[in-house]
Amino acid sequence: MHKKHHFILFYSTIVLLFSGIVLFLCAKYFIEQSVYLLIGFIVSLVLLGLLKFLPVKAGYKRDRKNGSLLAGTALYFIALSILFLKRFSLERFPINDPEMVLSGITNVHGAIDRGIYYDIFTALAYALALTLVFFCLVFFYQKKTKHFYSVSRLPFKVHSNRFFLLFGLIILICSLADTYHDLRLYEYRKVIQKLYAEPVNSDFYRNEYVTPDTSLIKFPEKKRNLVFILLESMESSYADKQNGGLFEKNLIPNLTKLSEENINFSNTDKLGGGLDLSGTGWTVAAMTSKFSGLPFNLIGDENLSRRESFLPNAVTLTNLLADEGYKQLYIFGTDKKFAGRDLLLETHGNVEIHDIIWYKENGYVPKDYFKFWGLEDIELYKLAKMELDKLGKSEQPFMFGMLTIDTHMPFGLQYENCGTPNEIPMRQSISCADDLLMDLIDWIKQQPWYEETTIAIMGDHLFMATEKTNFFGDNKYLALKEKKKDLFSIANNPRRWLDIFINAKPANSDYESRIKNRAFSSFDMFPTMLAAMGCTIKDERLGFGVNLFSNEKTLCERLPEDSINYKLMERNHQYLYLEGTEPKQEK
Repeated sequence: MHKKHHFILFYSTIVLLFSGIVLFLCAKYFIEQSVYLLIGFIVSLVLLGLLKFLPVKAGYKRDRKNGSLLAGTALYFIALSILFLKRFSLERFPINDPEMVLSGITNVHGAIDRGIYYDIFTALAYALALTLVFFCLVFFYQKKTKHFYSVSRLPFKVHSNRFFLLFGLIILICSLADTYHDLRLYEYRKVIQKLYAEPVNSDFYRNEYVTPDTSLIKFPEKKRNLVFILLESMESSYADKQNGGLFEKNLIPNLTKLSEENINFSNTDKLGGGLDLSGTGWTVAAMTSKFSGLPFNLIGDENLSRRESFLPNAVTLTNLLADEGYKQLYIFGTDKKFAGRDLLLETHGNVEIHDIIWYKENGYVPKDYFKFWGLEDIELYKLAKMELDKLGKSEQPFMFGMLTIDTHMPFGLQYENCGTPNEIPMRQSISCADDLLMDLIDWIKQQPWYEETTIAIMGDHLFMATEKTNFFGDNKYLALKEKKKDLFSIANNPRRWLDIFINAKPANSDYESRIKNRAFSSFDMFPTMLAAMGCTIKDERLGFGVNLFSNEKTLCERLPEDSINYKLMERNHQYLYLEGTEPKQEK
């Protein structure tokens, strides 16, 4: 075979081989579209084909132009890294919610799931391995055959290795285009633009937000304790279809039983729960909204790890309980500093926090211990009993809170002897979480302070499912929330985070007809928790929330969801005042 044709055949094989590998990986790992990448490979083959019709001359060894080959290989590595990291992003993050992702990126602080580092390393290792194969095939082919050419009869000299530089550049540009499309970065650009938009005076905040104040709330003469259990990604949809869930077999039979025996505010006449509105759909946002009746809108260039406060002009549940003399403790199996959770609690009511670092420093956990996100729930529940036992021996009313972690996306954490074994790991994690929670509730019921204690159990937000981590069985359930004007309609969107109130003692006793078929959000948990403790609230509203035991309609029952979401996250002077960056606006 003529050397020139041999050269073109080899280079064509290289391009086709690596085109096929990358496109196969794109399809295998659910990269949504690879149109731009495919176009790039076609363009590369067309350019390579042109060499067949252009006169070439053999090059000398000193003209090999290894610099061009190395540069092209480096560009190819970068392009592959972007593609593999895109796969990682699509698995790990709820790409369809830019506010959530941007918040996570700009407010990461403290220890996180080490599996994330492993996934990133694996993605880069795959990219590097493929790149090295690509480089070695070309380099040793040239070294053995000395087939490297320069195109002649052009105004400028074009060495054949420059093709690989051009090939790398084309693939890089196309991978960037694919990533921009697949990760919907155009939506992120809109959110970023909104973050830096000129703030407005918001009629929505002026009319709908009620500043919490002790003058609006009256506690019962005998103050009740509050146990607040926030379950990671716990949904009512994990129940069986007969009880209002999505599964043939109930993954949460204990929680279902608790909801039947106690109070479960629901969007249907069966087991149900609340909506994720904008600024409430991830853990620190859920805590913010459930404690203060406000969305989390601290997204941007000022990372919470560098802040000394968290919405300093807002009044939260823990502020109100501190004013009433409550002893307050919140425990985490993870690092309290993650996403600024420590600031939310410690700067509002001076809540004492015991996290994995505290437990290590005080000898409850080995210094080098770290599993999943830190300390797994099976150990955290043991510590919860210890902490509650101490709190219960005091005459002082207390608020005890805890956040679980084992049901965190993407695949949760499993134990050999906890939960119903399932071929889908996440389902076993949910079943185990159900068992562990019930064990704690049974223990609490045996304590002398149980009758004086209200227990609030809630999912923090919906599970952040992707195509890779979907365990629902139908991709139509992947959307975190379906934008609808009618929030009573649950067609194609039956997913809600779960709520259960045990030992609730609302001041009004005629609430039975207002428990089911409700549309509500995390904001409504703030006044509802106080009401469940026996407090009376003037006009039944605090923050953006409404006491669900009352006759008042919630935001979700009065306004369309898309309107609420837009107005909640619109940059405005009222929120900037709560954030402490602007003076108070007069009504």
